[in-house]
Amino acid sequence: MLNSPTRALAQRRLVVPAMRRLGGGLEGCHVLEVGCGGGYGVQLILEVLGAESVDAIDMDPVMVRRAERRLGTRAQVRIGDMVDTAAAAQSYDAVVEMGAMHLEPRWRDALRETRRVLKPGGRFYFEEIVRPFRQAASALATSRRVPRDFAKQSVFDELERLNFTVHCVKSIRLPALTGMVGDIIAVAAVDP
Repeated sequence: MLNSPTRALAQRRLVVPAMRRLGGGLEGCHVLEVGCGGGYGVQLILEVLGAESVDAIDMDPVMVRRAERRLGTRAQVRIGDMVDTAAAAQSYDAVVEMGAMHLEPRWRDALRETRRVLKPGGRFYFEEIVRPFRQAASALATSRRVPRDFAKQSVFDELERLNFTVHCVKSIRLPALTGMVGDIIAVAAVDP
């Protein structure tokens, strides 16, 4: 489901264009994508958001190999953990996350790590599943348990605590029911 042509179409037609409308393009930016899967999102970060360069991480070696094959030399892809990216502090203009964080038991630590690697004024583009019934379906599809405390308000509260300002949020209704997109798409910026 996560690497299907339908999901790729939803990312190309809905998710990434919404991110661009909400937070602007990433022309000239050095970007990190966490939970990159097979690399299709990285391709869109380059082509639609216009990033100059992308580093991408995923915990699954199979997905990393798939992303490397898809992207070739267009991006740096490696095995990595969104809780500890091994990146230098303040090294990215933007971090992009497309539906992976709700499966991370230490999601608050992942947000802290996102904050740590972003430059002052950096942006965090994210798409997430926050409705409990959608999270249950996601857990079944991935065999990973969704943390009970992962919800829209708790995520936004944690972002605020970390000195992010959530600038724009798009709530997704009907397309979210297809299972191919998250419930929310948002952009938060690091307060300088």
